[in-house]
Amino acid sequence: VPNLERAATIISTADEVWIVGTSMQVYPAAGLIDFAPKDAPVFYIDPNPAPIRRKNLTIITEKASIGIPNLIKKYDL
Repeated sequence: VPNLERAATIISTADEVWIVGTSMQVYPAAGLIDFAPKDAPVFYIDPNPAPIRRKNLTIITEKASIGIPNLIKKYDL
């Protein structure tokens, strides 16, 4: 992430967080989730999601092309 500090600032004010198509193994980018507000819902869309422990986490084990439309439809986003 070229602008890691800016990204951390932005995610720290998010109402919700979408993580799409990542292994969550590449740092420091994978650590951005730690800056999300603790009460913000987090949606993780990936066919092979990494294990993440987090309150308000919804894992959607689909490719982005399927998972994103399903998420939008299910939560009326």
